[in-house]
Amino acid sequence: MAMGGDDGTIQTTTTVRTENASSVFNGKYSDPNHPGCLRGIERVRSTTKAKVFGEDGTPGCQADGQKETKKWELEGELRGENEILIDFSKKGGPKNLLGKWTGSGVLFPDGNTWSKL
Repeated sequence: MAMGGDDGTIQTTTTVRTENASSVFNGKYSDPNHPGCLRGIERVRSTTKAKVFGEDGTPGCQADGQKETKKWELEGELRGENEILIDFSKKGGPKNLLGKWTGSGVLFPDGNTWSKL
């Protein structure tokens, strides 16, 4: 916004709008289908996009002798406050898997729940 100063100069002011980038989904999770393997979800700034990340081992990440894990990162989209669509196609899964916030984790259609840590 431009405004005239008392001395005839033009002064400009800038309004910066900041939005809360928080989401109930932000955080780290445990996945009973992959024991000890990290899972995480982070909202991308103030958008509806989310970064979903983790690592996998065989069968889990803390199995005896398990030294190597495979890290991965997926895209997600927040749908309102309590739903997220995750594209698992990079891992051989469905493109738009719906996760629902339960108050303590993310419930998927197959009954698996990622519990928030």
